[in-house]
Amino acid sequence: WIFDFPKRSGEKQLADYFGVNTFKDINIEIQQNISYHPKIEEFNRWFDIIKPYLLTYRLNNIKTIELTNTTVNAIKNCSINIVSSLDYTIDGSEPKMLLPNEFINSDKHTFFIGADTNLNLEQLKDIPAFCEAFSEILCVFFEVNENKDDFRAIFKDREYLKDTKYLIKTKMLTDRYEEACQLLGLSKNEIL
Repeated sequence: WIFDFPKRSGEKQLADYFGVNTFKDINIEIQQNISYHPKIEEFNRWFDIIKPYLLTYRLNNIKTIELTNTTVNAIKNCSINIVSSLDYTIDGSEPKMLLPNEFINSDKHTFFIGADTNLNLEQLKDIPAFCEAFSEILCVFFEVNENKDDFRAIFKDREYLKDTKYLIKTKMLTDRYEEACQLLGLSKNEIL
């Protein structure tokens, strides 16, 4: 059994109480036979475009410069790969196949999401379970839960990010957005 329990909700106590392991206690190994999704480059371009918006919401909850710097470096190095096929093992068990809309990480900065090969990025953005997996990855990555809905909404937004930009203005996060762009080293010309 695998039970993913939020970190701030007593993960260690739950593990001790039930006598189970946390994700930190198990070894997940990605097998070599990975088939990347045909739209992985399009997905990666989209992820790069939305990084400042994702970082905006994360920065809004950070209180220290050290955590800000750690978070910025982390998102710069974060890799989310969509795959058509991937096998993995847990603690040397029989190989398991990553199913569509499931995700797994091979290290702190590298994640994989299973996706149907026949779907393009816009179709994937219309699948609630895929969007949920994307937002869950960011919650795991940032070790937070409070921005899950924001992360999902940003990912689902369309090409020009009209909804995302509108929400940043209405939530008075424009200064945080500008800070996120600056910290990511984006020039005014690179910002949508």
